[in-house]
Amino acid sequence: TYDRDWSAAEQHLTRALQIFPGHAMARYWMAHYLLTRGRATDAVAQEEKALENDPLSPFAHGQLGWMLFLTRQFDRAEAESRRALELNPALVFVHTVLGHVLLAKGGDPGEAIASYESAVKAARRHPSWLGWLGMALGLVGRTDEARAVLAELTAAAEKAEAACPRVLAIA
Repeated sequence: TYDRDWSAAEQHLTRALQIFPGHAMARYWMAHYLLTRGRATDAVAQEEKALENDPLSPFAHGQLGWMLFLTRQFDRAEAESRRALELNPALVFVHTVLGHVLLAKGGDPGEAIASYESAVKAARRHPSWLGWLGMALGLVGRTDEARAVLAELTAAAEKAEAACPRVLAIA
């Protein structure tokens, strides 16, 4: 188990933002802190402030999309993810977020799979991103393809390219 000092975490994050309010990563960590403390509205507001500070930042759009996904605001999450990818189509994590959003919305599963495939391609088939693709393929009933991804992940794990059991569990 971990000993978490939530009060100190909030104090340090608040102080970091007082010193440099435009620091996107400090806003990112504050947003995640707030979300873990059950303060979803405040968490989204932190990501929105990061975007206000740098409206052309694909990272800020992507992080806002992620936070909106986590707070089940799927339409806004989709819009922010798409904007991030317009600004930088190589953002692997945003392709994955978009895939998550599209699956959650229950729309076209092919578009969601295409988004995961874009992440896998951009990440050069890195096992972490393959795991999400395998999960999505299984969720939409493309079990043969999901099993092929799982076999690829298993082979990579045996070669010690992906020692993390979490990746296999996702797939």
